[in-house]
Amino acid sequence: MRLRAWGREEFKFVGTEDIVDDIRDRPSDLVFDPSDEDERESRWRSVIWGRNVRWAAKKGHMVQIPRANVLFIEGNQWNPEHAVAIYQYMNDNRGSMEPIRLPAARVYRITSAEVKQSEKYEAEGELEEQMGMTEPWTPADIGSYYGQLIDGNHRAAAALAFGEPFIWVYCAENSMGEVRKKDLK
Repeated sequence: MRLRAWGREEFKFVGTEDIVDDIRDRPSDLVFDPSDEDERESRWRSVIWGRNVRWAAKKGHMVQIPRANVLFIEGNQWNPEHAVAIYQYMNDNRGSMEPIRLPAARVYRITSAEVKQSEKYEAEGELEEQMGMTEPWTPADIGSYYGQLIDGNHRAAAALAFGEPFIWVYCAENSMGEVRKKDLK
């Protein structure tokens, strides 16, 4: 059963739902302090809002990734308590939180070729093995984005657990060509 109060929906990539559920359910004694974050955000001089999360931003380099399309770094060294601490910070500071540094991602625009490929693997029973996905892309996904996180796994996971319908990501330079200029903020 999906809990709509959390803004839950199916995640496209294997393991994402488990990560998000673990963050909501796990206790932690750690305390997240956004001032301990890297000083980069103070140089960016811009803040962008998600539904409930304030992100430190760099204009012209950010794009929204729907929550279902967030792909975590494979083999990332997870510290679940750190993600829980960020989630607890978000929950305890609703509406008054300090901006949190944007996750960074390689961003890809979904094409009809990717839809066909994922449908083919789904029909062959190899979608998870070949693409690491729980369900295939659909024609409705064409033109939307997905993001392979390269930094900020814990911040992104906490935001998803907090119910954000999308996360803002900083686009890696090598994927800026994938993003339409009108979609960059």
